[in-house]
Amino acid sequence: MTRCTFALIIVAAAMPSFAQESAKPETGVRLTVYNDNYALVKDRRMLDDPLKQGINLIRFRDVAGTIDATSVYFRSLTDAEASVVEQNYEFDLVNADKLLRKYIDKPITAHTADGQMYEGTLMSFDQRQLVLAKDREKGPIFMVERGENIKRIQFSSLPEGLLTRPTLVWELATGKEGKHIVEVSYIANNIRWR
Repeated sequence: MTRCTFALIIVAAAMPSFAQESAKPETGVRLTVYNDNYALVKDRRMLDDPLKQGINLIRFRDVAGTIDATSVYFRSLTDAEASVVEQNYEFDLVNADKLLRKYIDKPITAHTADGQMYEGTLMSFDQRQLVLAKDREKGPIFMVERGENIKRIQFSSLPEGLLTRPTLVWELATGKEGKHIVEVSYIANNIRWR
């Protein structure tokens, strides 16, 4: 009798959480870390933009940098029929050389340690110097030493295709318009307790 009462109390206590989950799914990240430095990540969140019926391009940002992209499992809690048509993992994160590479043949401004300012089209660069042209035809052409000499480089904007954090990009098919709460699970490597 006591065991039966105890079991009923546990089931009754769990009932409100089941009702709550079906009414409005809880969002957040859950992490299960395993012995061999890998983890199972479960991420429930509202997608940033409302979806339209049909195919949508979705950027799912802030995934672990060590994600195993082949392990991704997706489901929409808003539309059970929604599915990923195509997935790409974009990890081309911004760094100085990638940014400079994207600005070849575009204007930049370099400020040096001695207070000089060089404005011009970036012609080329390597680890030691930048080559800038004030005017390609008439000049002047500047070779500005990098390293400790350059204190700041100004760019007009972040170029298309460079990311500030790892991102899953999906072509997502859905039959339901509007905001979607999704659940994404994946394996991440090199996770350690500190």
